[in-house]
Amino acid sequence: PAEEPAEEPAEEPAEEPETVEDPAEKLEAVRLQYESELNAYQAALQGYETELVSYEKKLTDGQQKAEELNRRFALWYYVIPGDQYDKLRLSRPQLIREKTDEPEVPAGGLPGGLPGGFPGGNLPPGLNLPQ
Repeated sequence: PAEEPAEEPAEEPAEEPETVEDPAEKLEAVRLQYESELNAYQAALQGYETELVSYEKKLTDGQQKAEELNRRFALWYYVIPGDQYDKLRLSRPQLIREKTDEPEVPAGGLPGGLPGGFPGGNLPPGLNLPQ
């Protein structure tokens, strides 16, 4: 007859021997972890301070540039009434026209699309080029 294997007793977790850690070693491990995290914090703080100084320098440079440009172009700025602007403003249909298949022929220009005019003539009557 076939022998049945004997039931193995349920494996009980092996009790780990109690590790009696020396309080000095535990304290040393905590101190090392603290120092490493403190160093990481100080490095991050140093990077932040460097970026902050860089940002503040860019900010002051930008403000100085804005003041310089305002002084330079302040006299060029003027306001026109809205109704005059509306007279000058071109509408979209005036600016854009539909594309056609026919190529545009330059009106009265020189070959190659160069504009007509000086120095070939087309001077108003009474004006002559110096000889």
